[in-house]
Amino acid sequence: PAPRVSPETFKQWLDDEKPMLILDTRNEYEVRIGKFKDAVDLTIRHFRDFPDAIRKLPAEYKSLPVVTYCTGGIRCEKAAPFMMMQGFQEVYQLDGGILKYIEVCGNSH
Repeated sequence: PAPRVSPETFKQWLDDEKPMLILDTRNEYEVRIGKFKDAVDLTIRHFRDFPDAIRKLPAEYKSLPVVTYCTGGIRCEKAAPFMMMQGFQEVYQLDGGILKYIEVCGNSH
């Protein structure tokens, strides 16, 4: 798996406006419920569509730090390593997903 970033560290990065790509790996239904501000929504109906969506992202994204997140952290176990295999240079996964973030940090960002 990719390195994990704790909810507390991720919140600090958001507070500091650290340059990064925030990538939502969830499906359209989950994204409609709520997402992080400025997160990239891949507009996928099923996680099996994730690989094609990643391949369509702009090439310049590969040089940015990327934080992937999902609901509880399961999909990121597959998403983040796949992105590294596709040439993304610095990929993290939000430990525990958006649910853990909300539990620890509330609804900021």
